[in-house]
Amino acid sequence: MSKKGIPVIFVHQGYSSYLDYAFHQALSYNPRSDFFILGNDDTNKFSKAHFVPVKKYHRAVLNFEKNYRHLSSNDPAIELFCFERWFYIKELMKEYNLEKIFTCDSDVMLFCNVSDEVYLLDNNLAAYCFPEDQENFRLGASAHVSFWTYEGIEKLCKLISGLYSGKNFPSEVQEKWDYVVKNNIPGGITDMVALNLFSKKFKVSNLLTINSNSTYDDNINSSENYLRNEFSMENGIKKIIWKDKIPFGLNQQGETVRFKALHFQGVAKGLMKEYFKMNQGDFRYLKIKAKRLFNGK
Repeated sequence: MSKKGIPVIFVHQGYSSYLDYAFHQALSYNPRSDFFILGNDDTNKFSKAHFVPVKKYHRAVLNFEKNYRHLSSNDPAIELFCFERWFYIKELMKEYNLEKIFTCDSDVMLFCNVSDEVYLLDNNLAAYCFPEDQENFRLGASAHVSFWTYEGIEKLCKLISGLYSGKNFPSEVQEKWDYVVKNNIPGGITDMVALNLFSKKFKVSNLLTINSNSTYDDNINSSENYLRNEFSMENGIKKIIWKDKIPFGLNQQGETVRFKALHFQGVAKGLMKEYFKMNQGDFRYLKIKAKRLFNGK
């Protein structure tokens, strides 16, 4: 691995067509980064990525699986994997001697070279997304796009293990679960809670704040980003204005703000094909056309 960009890691199991768009979109903007896909045989399809089977690192999660208690309205298997992925990433970083990495969820379209953002780790263990509003025991944070040092990942895994190592959760975590049960609302104890707790305990840069008139999208289905009702909506999603194939949002002050990534959470995954806009300047690194994604080879 002789490339100079920050390594990019996708974690995904099972075939999903939207992974094709997320992967090739990210690759077109980051041609000098090594790409890794942590998954199963169904995701071993990309010639420009280092495929690593998650089963290779399964020993690293055995103790966590024994202690894990499912307290969430989400699917138990999916929720467990969301926690375990951080242990898998830690083992991958250890094996490949990676000090800093960028992780990208398979429902994200990337529109920047993340190697230009590595400075975010100069004085931080990580950089990811957490909104300002944390009322009603929200304990919200998301790493659908995130930068990590090895030290940061190691400390996150210790924090996650610690949540389930005793008989009782920390008080604020238990209060959140009690609130969910009492009000019969979706949610619960997820890795997002762990990420929120991590951001309170260690130095983390917030990717949702606006810097140099640019930011990362938290969820295209919502007007919220760092602030509540921060961006204008259109047809149920954030209103996007395109400038030279780069997406911009329109904030409530009527100003355009560049999005370095768009997050197509939930049902919005079906829109990713429409937003697929590879970086034209890097076509020499990518000999694949949108119409022939993945299956056409």
